[in-house]
Amino acid sequence: MRNSVGILSVASVTHRGYRRPRNEDCVLVGNRILCGDFEGWEQDFSVRSGVIPLAIADGLGGHRGGQIASRFVVSELDALFSGMLSAHATSFPEVLNDLSLGLAAQMQQDPDVSGMGSTIVLVCIEPDALTFANVGDSRAYFFDHQGLIQISVDDVPQPKGGLEGKPRSAAITQALGGAAAGLKSVIPHLRTMEFPMGEWSIVLCSDGVTDFVPDSDILEALLGGNFDVMQLVNKALAAGGLDNISIIAATFRPC
Repeated sequence: MRNSVGILSVASVTHRGYRRPRNEDCVLVGNRILCGDFEGWEQDFSVRSGVIPLAIADGLGGHRGGQIASRFVVSELDALFSGMLSAHATSFPEVLNDLSLGLAAQMQQDPDVSGMGSTIVLVCIEPDALTFANVGDSRAYFFDHQGLIQISVDDVPQPKGGLEGKPRSAAITQALGGAAAGLKSVIPHLRTMEFPMGEWSIVLCSDGVTDFVPDSDILEALLGGNFDVMQLVNKALAAGGLDNISIIAATFRPC
């Protein structure tokens, strides 16, 4: 357990934006759930034992379905990780597929939410490891002295004609739930890394941020030393606030 005792300072915010009628994003920080039209939360965690989950779910499906889907996903993850001493034995593909099936069961019971689904980006922080998982296009970034890297993988169609660059699209190629729920399994993108040495940060974002705010702005905010999540919220709003906006920024400092 190298250099793994310290403080994890977490700041989070979710905002409905200007154009959407409701906030279909939902955020999990430890055991705190944020789903309001404009809601923020800051907390310091002692990284000594147990699991600290951070997650953003971005609901899909319109009407009230997306809001229900993201809240279901985050509430189930909260229940799973609450009090958990170690996530090492957790099968993340099984967990996420169970969530997808849970959404499918709700759709069968209530035709008004047919087709609802959710993306998920999740990191579990433990004293010896970081475990990332994502389905959809909500993102996870890791930052240390070597720079900023995207850990998550965007589940969006590949660009046509061999165009270079990161593919971005209004469509996504897989989600928890959705029209195909129960018909095929989701294949989450997983990455586990040994607990990093020194100071480092993690940033999670819904696509209401990353579709309108470039990675260079995220890096600039991190280089400032005191990451203010409202910097990125305000940039996304300045671009029109066309989507729901959610951000979690977590910085670890060893004792």
